[in-house]
Amino acid sequence: MDVLPKISDINNLKDLCKIIVLPLICACYIYQTNFSLVLDVYVLSISLEDSDKLKYIKFFFIFLGKILAASFFSMILYLGLIYAQVYIHNSVIPLAVLAFLTFGFVGIFSNGTLESIVPLKTIWYYTSFVVAFFLLAMHEQSKT
Repeated sequence: MDVLPKISDINNLKDLCKIIVLPLICACYIYQTNFSLVLDVYVLSISLEDSDKLKYIKFFFIFLGKILAASFFSMILYLGLIYAQVYIHNSVIPLAVLAFLTFGFVGIFSNGTLESIVPLKTIWYYTSFVVAFFLLAMHEQSKT
């Protein structure tokens, strides 16, 4: 009996991608942006002068707001991809998978040259792999 799952078991990796894709995108968004919530002219941020209770309350609302924003835009993009996939006859998602995988490889193997052009944190490149495998799993699931 194996205690650890085998990495070569693709079905488990596909299932894992379905579970972690949205939390990983939310974590990347929170990590990339500063930890403040900006709504038009109102800015909610944590100050060093705030009391501990106020810091926790602000943290909760900023964290929740960032998660909701990242989830909303991720779902809109995903629904847009699905809509395009239906009306362009199964060619959009494989191209998106290719783009995400290529973006991930270019970002990882660029040796810092890409960061001077596009100021993204390195975690986005790894997230693009997870998104690519998620889209691939959803594409295969839609065929069945």
